[in-house]
Amino acid sequence: MYKTIITEPAEQDIGEAAQYIAKELQNPAAANRLLDDIESAVASLEKMPKRYALVKTEHLARMGFRFLPVRKYLIFYYREGRQKICDHRTVFA
Repeated sequence: MYKTIITEPAEQDIGEAAQYIAKELQNPAAANRLLDDIESAVASLEKMPKRYALVKTEHLARMGFRFLPVRKYLIFYYREGRQKICDHRTVFA
């Protein structure tokens, strides 16, 4: 089984998305649901990290970058070594 690491930029991306939904859209319940969905999706990578597609950008695909869709967001991640998955960035799609 793999261990999932969420990078600081990814943490910031996720926090900013939740903050926007909670404050600007005035929907804290939706922000919490998004956080729960992202947490569950990232945790699922620990069992099957290769189940999502490689990115289409050739040089990033060669580095092993994949993307995981969660609602309207894409989580970009890669496998580091034999037991670690790094959530690199999270962006609105």
